[in-house]
Amino acid sequence: MKIKSNLKKIRLLCLLIGVAATVATMPSAGFSESGKDKLETFSSIKMKYGDLSGFEIRIVATPDGYKGTFQFCLGEPSEPLPIQPAIKDKAIFFKFEAPNFINERSLKGTFKGHFNVNGMRGTIQDNWGLLDGTIILPRSASYWD
Repeated sequence: MKIKSNLKKIRLLCLLIGVAATVATMPSAGFSESGKDKLETFSSIKMKYGDLSGFEIRIVATPDGYKGTFQFCLGEPSEPLPIQPAIKDKAIFFKFEAPNFINERSLKGTFKGHFNVNGMRGTIQDNWGLLDGTIILPRSASYWD
């Protein structure tokens, strides 16, 4: 009986150590102690005159760093594009690529900006000049939620 009890305690201890190690290795940049500055969804996508327009950036922290998606709408939505944002303090930078965007040609670009509890502001540049400019994205639910 005593051996079974000790084995249960050892298993529980190993489980708690594993959880603590996972939490300790998660990235923390971009998060405040209150949780109000945590990275999540920034979206300006809206329906205007029957067409979708705007941008959406979704970011999550993983044990391997930050991951996310970038989506733009020029009348209709692009596919959500996978991104690996570089984040330092409140600054963000990422590259994106929409393969086979038009006539099997890719749309490639970059985003560089800053975020706070209210939203994100930054500059987009792409190889076609379609999306070039400054964008302001409020922190909000996704258009698709």
